[in-house]
Amino acid sequence: MPTESFYVSTYKVRTEHRNDGTNHQFGRVLEIVGQPLPTGFTPKAVLSFQSIWNVWNNDKVGYITFSSSQGPQLAGYFGDHDFDLYYKMLKEERPLFIFYERPAGPPVGGQYCTMVGLGSSHEPIGEGPKDFS
Repeated sequence: MPTESFYVSTYKVRTEHRNDGTNHQFGRVLEIVGQPLPTGFTPKAVLSFQSIWNVWNNDKVGYITFSSSQGPQLAGYFGDHDFDLYYKMLKEERPLFIFYERPAGPPVGGQYCTMVGLGSSHEPIGEGPKDFS
């Protein structure tokens, strides 16, 4: 499976409360907008951190659609305990990229992802807060 990525330009954070009639779900969401691609499309990702995903026993951790009118749109499913790490990275690291793995082949319609993540790339060694001790 190929690993693909896009640069994170901006993000929004929100909380949500869902009620399907029998269950109440509380969660947090990170909406990420990428840098415009050479095709003119702007990739986007919605990372959902919900307690329902804490017991997710499936190899599908996300879904990506490829639309001729919007470009790549990624959804990621995470347990609510993962939110703090992702939010901290968005606030403190730069540059950041969304990474995802999808089945090989041309990106047609939508595909399930087996990996969705957030990470940096090519940072200098020792980059971080200064030691004032």
